[in-house]
Amino acid sequence: ASATATPVSCNGGSNGTIDLTVSGGVSPYTYLWSNNATTQDLSGLIAGTYTVTVTDNVGCTKTASATVTQPTAMALSTVVTNVSCFAGNIC
Repeated sequence: ASATATPVSCNGGSNGTIDLTVSGGVSPYTYLWSNNATTQDLSGLIAGTYTVTVTDNVGCTKTASATVTQPTAMALSTVVTNVSCFAGNIC
């Protein structure tokens, strides 16, 4: 099994995904993710590492993991320029 993660689009967001590809073994497969999901693929994820255990129809298991990343948070700064005279009049 191999898992491919798509990062979250904004820092702190929850739209990351993981696409799991399974080959070999005897289908059908069952899935148990570290976040308790039981689907093959995941969506709506926050940044983090997710691990899945795939079990085939005869009880063989394989584990895979993927890390959903996120971009660096935006940083903002401000610059204050005070007026030089009372009420903004030109001195």
